[in-house]
Amino acid sequence: MPKPQDFFNREMLRELAGDKAFPKGEDYFRDDRVRGLKIEGANAQARVSGARPYLTRIWGQAGGGFEYSCDCPVGRDGGFCKHLVATALAWLAGDERGGRPDPLRDYIEKLPRERLVDLLLEAMDYDGILRRRLALETLLPTPDTVPEPEELRKLIREAIITKDYIDYDALPDYAQGIEEVLQPIPRLIAESAAGAVLARQLCEYSLMQMEKVAELADFGDPALTDLWQKLHEWHLAACRKSRPEPRALARLLLDSEIASPLGNFRDALTTYGAILGEAGVRAYGERLEAEWNRLPTLRPGDATPRPAELRVQVTALMERLVERSGDLDLLVRVRSRDLSTPHDFLSLCELLHRRGRLADAIKFASEGWAIFAGERPHADELRLLLAGYLLEAGRADDALQLVWQRFRDQSTLESWQALRRHVEKAGRAAGASWADWNTRAVAFLREKFAAEAEGTPRHAALGRTLVELFLTDGRSADAWDLAPSLGPLPDHLWVRLAEARERSHPRDAIEIYQGAATRCIAAGTSSAYRKATEYISRVRRLLEQQGRAGAFEQYRAELRRSHRNKRSFLRLLDTLE
Repeated sequence: MPKPQDFFNREMLRELAGDKAFPKGEDYFRDDRVRGLKIEGANAQARVSGARPYLTRIWGQAGGGFEYSCDCPVGRDGGFCKHLVATALAWLAGDERGGRPDPLRDYIEKLPRERLVDLLLEAMDYDGILRRRLALETLLPTPDTVPEPEELRKLIREAIITKDYIDYDALPDYAQGIEEVLQPIPRLIAESAAGAVLARQLCEYSLMQMEKVAELADFGDPALTDLWQKLHEWHLAACRKSRPEPRALARLLLDSEIASPLGNFRDALTTYGAILGEAGVRAYGERLEAEWNRLPTLRPGDATPRPAELRVQVTALMERLVERSGDLDLLVRVRSRDLSTPHDFLSLCELLHRRGRLADAIKFASEGWAIFAGERPHADELRLLLAGYLLEAGRADDALQLVWQRFRDQSTLESWQALRRHVEKAGRAAGASWADWNTRAVAFLREKFAAEAEGTPRHAALGRTLVELFLTDGRSADAWDLAPSLGPLPDHLWVRLAEARERSHPRDAIEIYQGAATRCIAAGTSSAYRKATEYISRVRRLLEQQGRAGAFEQYRAELRRSHRNKRSFLRLLDTLE
């Protein structure tokens, strides 16, 4: 029998829980809040009384260490909470009752039978979980009894269906109420084929009921996710044992995959393939193909018919089915059913390229670009993709013509960088060096800049692009010559100019950093003050390199005087001591 000490000790618990949760967990343990501790091998489970009873689980790992869960808010976020601390300490203490007996137990044991019945009936009026638990016990009088299906469905429906939104704090109680009525399912699967048939039906019914309340309860919460996953695991186990009719099972699985808001039976063909067999897989494919054929073909520019989710889901399932066959041409036909957007062409081209069909990738990319030219951003991605494919196919002239035209259209730093990448990748096949292409690109930008009227937004944008290009290309002198004529420039460009001129023209750099610092101080935010201090530090470094430390102290004194009311800034300024 494994011992808890095989997996953890008090110090490990303290380190995991932290200095706040561990002492509170100790108090919970000492105050006898751990109830019904059950130990089975390397697993421990209990309910710990907090704001309400919380279910805790701790299970040891074969190679050492342990995992844990608690349905309190901290535990649901993955934390090792005070309730888990209390449970772990109770397990270490070896007390399966989790502490001393409940002081109410002796009192309850002495109550007359009639009084106990009255108390239970009264409690059931307020506690639906208790009522359903007792109702469930009446349905399962002996281990080998198959309960009445409709009665179980009624209990399941009562536990799941709600008209009100279940808020975060109420989710564990809601999940517990569902879990209570699902308890017989594993037993039914284990005991007989007839029981497995009922278990399968109950799983399907439970998942269907959950779909009805998908918008009222967060099934992404661990409390409900665990139940949802268990239902799928039980359904699969029940199908393996009861062997349902393959075609009927295929219909049920596919219909759920297509329509379920929760994603029930996702990737069913993979999970249930062995159970479905050849006949079931064929039925699945035929039914899916019928759904697929009902979807209209979408041509460039067509709007996706509503509901869009249906088309997306059916298409995804159809692609998955075709991929199993390995027939790329069939998969291309499936993808070609919807080429209404540049993104659809992109996706198809990338598929063909991955599968080694470069010529076909170029064909579809060319077609897509011809249709959607001028639409950004996806159409522009298509143009760059096509240029890369053309280079790969040895068609350097065609590729460079595309990226050159893109540079002419956009006239941005990014389009210049893309041109450079493609020219350098083309190498000798380009027929000219990057230096030649770059001279051509800069000349085009200068001409375009000169043609724009001064003071217009377009003139300023082209000027900034030229400054950025020069800085990126290591031509700081050209950038410096142009910058003053452009009017206000973003600080990040001035700072880049300063960085480029620190060595050759430190006085220019100092002036730029001082101006940037002044603008940051005026912004008046903590982050702006930190940025200002960074620029001031650069001023100090440059002045000291020139042997002008005194000039920096004068500058700092002036800053203190001018901004004496900005205490947050002054504290940062003092850190430069």
